[in-house]
Amino acid sequence: LTATAAGARKLEERFEELVFDCSADEEANERLVRASRIHFVSQLDRVRIQFSAASAERIVCEDLPALRARIPATLLRLQRREDYRVALPLSRLLLARLPHPRERGRSVELRVLDLSRGGIAVAEAPPQLPLETGLVLEGCSLPLLEIGHIGFDAEVSNVAPAATGHAVTRYGLRFLDLRGATLAQIQRFVLRLERGRGARS
Repeated sequence: LTATAAGARKLEERFEELVFDCSADEEANERLVRASRIHFVSQLDRVRIQFSAASAERIVCEDLPALRARIPATLLRLQRREDYRVALPLSRLLLARLPHPRERGRSVELRVLDLSRGGIAVAEAPPQLPLETGLVLEGCSLPLLEIGHIGFDAEVSNVAPAATGHAVTRYGLRFLDLRGATLAQIQRFVLRLERGRGARS
């Protein structure tokens, strides 16, 4: 039986259980309780997450009817990218330094929206840089705060209006030929961001 996890209420790590809301459909609740295997499907930051539980039982949580199931040993996280991409919180301002494509010796700093081992997205407001899809930028740099600076070359993979506001342009930059040590730095930084977000939730 498949269920959406959008109604998940809380994770009880002490009891190794997930508590989630009952459905408005009583027949569906009965099917969940009787099922020998339940498959959950949810989303976190537009990433599809799936996991399974052996069974569910009825409980009362915060004076409301609910269901609970054992925390799964594993979960599957699906994203339509080769590498997991994490969004930068506003509290962790990160600026990428890019060479100006037309003015030799000049560089600009743009705010990083998200990053992965495959690339970054940066924003410019108001948009002024003449960046076009397919343009290669050599000699870029990015400070990963406590992890350290990385240098890289990148190709502009897409240019589009950003969802963060009016007159803001979002540039997707794909890393070119990164070394293993640099990839490891990026991965450590992504993991730190993920742990920080988990601690705040």
